[in-house]
Amino acid sequence: MAVETKAQRKKPAGSASKGKAAGKAPSKATKKPKPPSDEGEPVLSGRMVIALALALAMIVITQQRNLGQAITKTAPRTTERAAWRVGETANIHLTVVTADYSQMACSDSRQAGQSHCEYKNEREPWPQNPESPVDDNKLHILQPYRTTDRNLLLLPGLWAQPEVAMRVHNEPPHGGNSKNLARFVVDCEIKFLEEWQNAVVRWKPSERWSNQGKAMVGQIISCHILEDQQS
Repeated sequence: MAVETKAQRKKPAGSASKGKAAGKAPSKATKKPKPPSDEGEPVLSGRMVIALALALAMIVITQQRNLGQAITKTAPRTTERAAWRVGETANIHLTVVTADYSQMACSDSRQAGQSHCEYKNEREPWPQNPESPVDDNKLHILQPYRTTDRNLLLLPGLWAQPEVAMRVHNEPPHGGNSKNLARFVVDCEIKFLEEWQNAVVRWKPSERWSNQGKAMVGQIISCHILEDQQS
């Protein structure tokens, strides 16, 4: 029987190196750095643009509100009701919307100079003068108004004043949009003509007539718009 020599027991060199190699963890491949992107900085997203637009709108609205408040503080105040006298003049502030042109009315058979109510009584309109213009912005039609401190007046021709007439032109009160119309304040100088007892008025055609007691009847000398009134 042949005896195995030491040389024959030695493992081949290749098998040893393979074993050592098998015991080592495989090396990771080196990652190449990404080339720099040619794209510029990211453009604002749609949501960011909307948010910026809303922020700018809020700034504008706040500035307008502050401007309106500043106008109110510096504007002349309404003459106190206790100082109103027939034959004298006064400065007043009226609060209106353009829809009031066709909605507010009074009912009375009396006249104040050339002016009278739209209705002679609660059922009959005042007879129209055939020589009067078809549309003169109610130059001689008395309508009820409230001052900013809630005093009642009967005045004709507010809508014939140039600034107010332009406001009606720009914001026509038709098509059921009266709820969307902005309320505004008008500064007027007026002359008191008479004081009526039992002034019967209504603020909308759908409302009932109501007796408001005493009311001063005036004639407008001049008017201009002060501001939109924030509600």
